[in-house]
Amino acid sequence: MRNRSHSIIFFIVIFLPIFLGYEVGRGFVTDANPFNMISLPVFPISTFLVIFGLIFSINKRNVIYFLGLNLLFGLLSVLIYGYLDLFRQFSYNLAILLGSAAYYSGLSFNRRHPYEQIVQDLALVLVVIILVKLSVDLMVFGMIYSDFFIAENFKIYNAYDYFPIVYVLSGALGILVFRDNRTLGAVAVLVSFIALFSYSRYYAVSVLLLYLFSFVRFYKIKTAQLMSLVFLSLIVITGVLAVFASSFNSDPSLSLRFSHWYHYFSAVNVVDLLIPVLNAYRSDLSWGGLHNELLELYSYFGIFTVILGVIFTRLASNLNVRSKVSMAPFLVILSFGMLIQNNLTQPYNTVIIFFLLGLFHAKSKCVE
Repeated sequence: MRNRSHSIIFFIVIFLPIFLGYEVGRGFVTDANPFNMISLPVFPISTFLVIFGLIFSINKRNVIYFLGLNLLFGLLSVLIYGYLDLFRQFSYNLAILLGSAAYYSGLSFNRRHPYEQIVQDLALVLVVIILVKLSVDLMVFGMIYSDFFIAENFKIYNAYDYFPIVYVLSGALGILVFRDNRTLGAVAVLVSFIALFSYSRYYAVSVLLLYLFSFVRFYKIKTAQLMSLVFLSLIVITGVLAVFASSFNSDPSLSLRFSHWYHYFSAVNVVDLLIPVLNAYRSDLSWGGLHNELLELYSYFGIFTVILGVIFTRLASNLNVRSKVSMAPFLVILSFGMLIQNNLTQPYNTVIIFFLLGLFHAKSKCVE
């Protein structure tokens, strides 16, 4: 029982949407938002847990992978800063650091707890979080979905862009747990859909696709082949949408994103193909993004981005067979979301996604 209590507390800290920032004149705050630039940097409290957990979960073999990956991309970012005075790429170094720390923390947790307990406890924590938020939003803020958690003092950073991953994940866990606990599974699925449908048709469709892909046994496709196909599709779609960017002028949000891609490709020359960070349009966006995660990473790190894709694909292909029924569709949906936002490298998402990849790693394949 004590072991399970520790498990639940650990999950609560990982998924709790409380963000700590620093504001001049106020000190540390929990109500920062993306439009208040003096409240940066802002981190979810889970980042501190996985960094701390890394100390106890990494071993001699893993430390080579961890240091090698972070030193390689750290060196690339330093070179970019030194030659071009660009700074934004360091945010991706933070994502790589947090992602690798979260993965090894999840892997360590995986070794110490049985799969059935992990699924039950994680589903329970997620359902409690989304139910508490829904109840407070209805009773206190008079809406189904707000950008606060429990109180106005706890503002969810990027509440409408990145926090919804918790609802999509809750739907995925609802599917995994439904056979053993129908009530818990049904609540997870239902509340996720209601909350997302109330403000975002995109995320509501994502949850419906998650259920559809799980029902038709989408997971039967080998994950390595599936993710490779997904990344290839992202590349093709990015190119096609960039060509037809002007066709989306009626939608300001999409027009902004696709026009970035169009202008980036329009400025490409032979040298840019080898060292894409030299692209003139990329340089002009020193503090802005291309609103396409895959293109954003490539525009800084070039061919080295393939390493990140291979690592992500490998980790996804090592998922526990029983978890693939909904976790494989979950990862596919998040990957397609990379077309319009940074799903894998935003700190809150990064910690959650890579912690899950370690948590649901097939035990027989765990790296010791």
